[in-house]
Amino acid sequence: MKKQATIGLAFALAGAMCFCLTACTILSPESSSPYGHTHSYTEWRHDDESHWLVCPTDGEISPNGKSGHNFIGGVCECGATEAPFEGGDETPEEGENSHTHTWSSVWSSNANGHFHYAICKGHENVIDEVLPHSFSNGVCTVCNYKDPNYKPTQKASEGLKYESDGKGGYICAGKGSCTDRDIVIPSEYNGLPVTSVGGFNMAEIDSVVISEGVTKIGQGAFYYCMNLTKVVIPASVTQIGVSAFKGCGGFFGNPRVTFVEPNGWQVTKNQGYPVAVTGLDDEKTAGTLLMKNYVDYEWERI
Repeated sequence: MKKQATIGLAFALAGAMCFCLTACTILSPESSSPYGHTHSYTEWRHDDESHWLVCPTDGEISPNGKSGHNFIGGVCECGATEAPFEGGDETPEEGENSHTHTWSSVWSSNANGHFHYAICKGHENVIDEVLPHSFSNGVCTVCNYKDPNYKPTQKASEGLKYESDGKGGYICAGKGSCTDRDIVIPSEYNGLPVTSVGGFNMAEIDSVVISEGVTKIGQGAFYYCMNLTKVVIPASVTQIGVSAFKGCGGFFGNPRVTFVEPNGWQVTKNQGYPVAVTGLDDEKTAGTLLMKNYVDYEWERI
């Protein structure tokens, strides 16, 4: 009787164990664990080359396994960061990210220099080493960047006549022995400033460029220079005398005048009320106003 009871108890315990195992398997059909836990793969793990999801409870790796990093702005979704380095031909040291950039063949540039952008996916904002510009006449010979502050320098005409202005500077007082028809008046002579221009009346000239630094064009300065059709007046000039360009403008009367600073000009005649002059940003209009409409007026920029 006792033997039968013992055998019955053994069968009962075995049945209970089978039930429990079966129940665990039913509760977690997706789990590789035989203990009833359902995995939730929500925690990232990573190394230098790849990342993967694990169950935070027991560290079980997702069935999807490992995959490579996808860096956007230097950061992967798993939290890994891209090891910073520059130079398309350089290989990072062991332990760093092993990605080697591919660089665009087209130069990009800014005021600091020129460089190449990376063209590999996810690294489009990465730039190579910034190299200094090599300028020639205000334009970089490598990337064609134009220097916004470049001011062309022109060689001053030789043989022009100079006189003292009585204030430690010079007046460019005429053509002198100069044979140029296209005149460039400098801002300095013998190391001293050229402050004003005058005395070119009836000279055989076609164009005049006055350098920055000169402040005045005197009365009758280019009186009846009949072939004079092109004039450049710098921003430093604030006074233009009466009849400074009277009789100029060429046979066909199409003068062109460039005012580097076209704003703030006014004219007066016989000490009358000043009249504001506008439209000087257009070289044709400026030529007409300076050499025709207001040729007998005193010009001043305030």
